[in-house]
Amino acid sequence: MTSVAPEAQQQGKVEIPMAVPVGMGLPPEQLNQMGGVPPQIPGAPIPTGGGLTPLMAAGFISHETPPFQPGQNFQIMGKDSQMIFWNLSPGQEVIMQPGALVHRAPGIEVDLKMSDFMACLCGGEELFKTIYRNNSQTQQHLTVSPTFWGAKFFVLHLDQMPGGFSCKPGAFVCANSSNVQISARIVTSLGAAAGSLGFALQTINGSGTCFIEGGGTILSKMLAPGEQMVFDQRSLLGMQSTVQLTVRRSGECCSLMMCCGGNGLLVSQVTGPGLIVIQSMPKEVVASKIMPKGDG
Repeated sequence: MTSVAPEAQQQGKVEIPMAVPVGMGLPPEQLNQMGGVPPQIPGAPIPTGGGLTPLMAAGFISHETPPFQPGQNFQIMGKDSQMIFWNLSPGQEVIMQPGALVHRAPGIEVDLKMSDFMACLCGGEELFKTIYRNNSQTQQHLTVSPTFWGAKFFVLHLDQMPGGFSCKPGAFVCANSSNVQISARIVTSLGAAAGSLGFALQTINGSGTCFIEGGGTILSKMLAPGEQMVFDQRSLLGMQSTVQLTVRRSGECCSLMMCCGGNGLLVSQVTGPGLIVIQSMPKEVVASKIMPKGDG
């Protein structure tokens, strides 16, 4: 558990652990002034007496509907099956996956951009991305939705992620810049390739703000150098390029845990430093509940 300075406890304030990622909301200095409550947790009770919630003590942040920040030209709405509402000034554009658009104003024109071939072949990408650009002289608007029921958006600030961010195939939804590049990160571990993540991950590079989708509750954590965590392979949504991904057995070889524990034979293991993002209801789990195997 991250220690808290005695001076901070005496003043009724909490020092934010270094695990809280800078840039995911307000900076740590401002969070300290708010009593250590990240703005991504709407309605979270403010700790009294210098206490930390279990989530904060472990260095995690819960991402629900983020509050609107002055200066943004977008707003995320809803708790589940969210939407992004964009106000585009003349010349501004949004690049997105085909089929993610909900509506657009008549002053927005549409173009296509071909995706990286390797990302399409191995990373679950569509062959083309759709670009919506405001070529009018007035402000125009559009809305974007995720691609599966119950999904939430997770916001990535690519300018703060040198080397990019790797996520599950098909997780990218949209970005506010056509400079975003999506390539395939080949999984070097044979065990990881055999798991639910597949042989390649989507790697997102570039600048601006990018949105990926995850299901259920979304948590993030900034791993310290050498810090390790173990996850169900389906629950790992993405990670910074500095994070190493391997797999390990879910229990001792031929043990009851491996056969009946419900996590399968393998689990994902990540090693810091860097940001990791996990989800409670992955797309494949949602699909299996809607259309169980054998039906049809």
